[in-house]
Amino acid sequence: FDEEFSARQEAQAESQKKEERIKELEGKIQALESQLTIEKDKLKEAQRLIRESEAKIVPQEMAENCFWIKVKEEKFENPDLFAQLSLSFSSQSKVKKDVKDETDDRMTQFKKKAKELRILDAKTAQNLSIFLGSFRLPYEEIRDIVLEVDEERLSESLIQNLIKNLPEQKELSALAELKGEYEELVESEQFGIVMSSVKLLRPRLNGILFKLTFEEQVNNIRPDIMNVTFACEEVKKSEGFSKLLELVLMVGNYMNAGSRNAQTFGFNISFLCKLRDTKSISQSTTLLHFLAEKCEENHPEILRFPDELEHVENASKAEKFSYNFVLSAK
Repeated sequence: FDEEFSARQEAQAESQKKEERIKELEGKIQALESQLTIEKDKLKEAQRLIRESEAKIVPQEMAENCFWIKVKEEKFENPDLFAQLSLSFSSQSKVKKDVKDETDDRMTQFKKKAKELRILDAKTAQNLSIFLGSFRLPYEEIRDIVLEVDEERLSESLIQNLIKNLPEQKELSALAELKGEYEELVESEQFGIVMSSVKLLRPRLNGILFKLTFEEQVNNIRPDIMNVTFACEEVKKSEGFSKLLELVLMVGNYMNAGSRNAQTFGFNISFLCKLRDTKSISQSTTLLHFLAEKCEENHPEILRFPDELEHVENASKAEKFSYNFVLSAK
């Protein structure tokens, strides 16, 4: 028995050395690939303003009380404005680069499974080994804690690490088929066999984690929910911001005359962030700066709209996806 135990220990030590070597080689290859990366051409075509399909809102998608139903962008039409738009933002051809794919399949030779591993890849097995070494609990005890939802022994750290390091369900199912060979497997795969007996394991873990962190998450997001609510009301009621949207719509329709996006009825508000990406022929200014100058000259009241959006800055810092998770889970 002692000889078998010693042989198993030596085999595991050798496996660990191989995994460390594989990880070192993967790091070197990733560094080499990053050096070969070619920057994408950043030049953009100036003429097409509303050129993203998601930026355009078709009439069929507009609600009865939609802002765009009552806009009157034609009040901003001005021959001098159109002339300056044409002069500064006429169509330019894009400069194209032939980007050669420098990637090869050299990574494959470094991703071979260690001989001792039957199902899991080396990285997954290593992460599981680190997790098991950190918590030092018998595999069956970890399984029972999850099954019983034992809050006296449950911890947020334990569940988070389980979710992070747990093999995929198809791997757990494959490990379950090797139950009769339990003693011949490495520790990480033995743990996988034990946990494979828990039905709906990953959904169960996500539910437990939500239960453990619910109060904290609700308290954390409550102030931001208030900021977002107030900001939405301010955006809807701001006269200056409404006029700005009308001006942008009018300019966009003029610049897209003759294209598939001509005579657009409205656009998604996120499109405003792209105004700074449309540069003039001389590359010395952007459409955003152009609109700001025209507002200063002819429509100074528009520039006062930030004063009407008191809560927008704080609302913009809200973590949207975290809130979606919390609210959907409720």
